[in-house]
Parts: sequence; C-alpha cells; structure tokens
Amino acid sequence: RFDWAEWLRPRVARQERLITVIERFAIDYRQKAERDGRSRWQITWRKDYLEPFEKLTATRPLDTTEMKRIIDQYGATTKPRQRHARAYTALCRYVGLNVEFDAGTYGHKQAKPIAVPTDDEILLGYDKAPERYRWAYGVMAAYGLRPSEVEEVVGFDGYELILGDGKTGARRVLPWPSEWFDRWDLS
Repeated sequence: RFDWAEWLRPRVARQERLITVIERFAIDYRQKAERDGRSRWQITWRKDYLEPFEKLTATRPLDTTEMKRIIDQYGATTKPRQRHARAYTALCRYVGLNVEFDAGTYGHKQAKPIAVPTDDEILLGYDKAPERYRWAYGVMAAYGLRPSEVEEVVGFDGYELILGDGKTGARRVLPWPSEWFDRWDLS
C-alpha cells in the first residue's frame, strides 16, 4: 500500500543545527537504501554525501550560501563539484527547499581517451613485473579486475574466478584470453 508519509520531506526548523538535519537525512537515506536492497549504500553515503557534508559548519543552521561557496571552489568539469552539488541539493530538497546547485559538466564527455596496451605489451609487462606482483598483475590482466578487486578474490572454480562483494558486487568472471590462466598459473 502506497504511503505518502514515506515520500514527503520534513521541513527544517529555521534555527535547527545542520548536524541534526544531516543526522535525520542519514537515517532516511539508510532506511530507503535498505528497503531498496542496495547492499553497498554505506560506501555511497560516505563518499557522495558524508564527505561533502563534513565541509559544512555543522553547528549552524543550514546555509545555502555556504554550500554555494564550497561548490564554487571546484572547477566546472570536476567530480568533486558534481558530488558536492548533488549532496547539497539532496539535503536542501530533503528539508523542503527548492534549491538546485550547479553541478558543472563533469562526465564521460570530458574524459580523455586512454592508451589500452596490446596483448604483447601486457605479456611483456607480466614478464617485467617483480615476482611478488605477478599473480595480481595476471588476474587483473586476464580477468579485467580493478586493483582494488584483487583483494576481493575468493577463489577459482575451474577457470572461473569468484569475486566477493566488491565495488561491482559479488560475481564470477571468466579469463580473456583464457590461455593467460594456464600460462601464468593463476589458480
């Protein structure tokens, strides 16, 4: 059964300290994330909301002028500007203020192309890598893992690599090209 109370935002008292507003917002965010089944919500909360909120003066009432000043410290095409603008806009809307901060133009259109190494360059890189780093280098190359995901490797099921609950969630991955699994003895 639909309940409007779950979607209506509480208004902020004019002199209510910002820390109190943020605490209520955090509780609301957590409840909705858990209800929606988002298992990695704590990481999003910490990076996309808590870090921007920590730059605000928590002992004073909510101040959109302070928020705009902080956002304007970042360039128009930067991720921090986008992150701060979105967090502050969400907090303002939570308390019923119709405010939208300029998030800039950060995104894939500003991304610069990267040089992807050829298979031969990857093979040469493996040979040049110190012995203690070769397994990590091999699973990143063969399975397309991020460096942080190497720590999430649970094990292997044949050629399948089993990842725990990392940035992109638990999953099973096959190597490409599959010859690298045997060549580098990755299991």
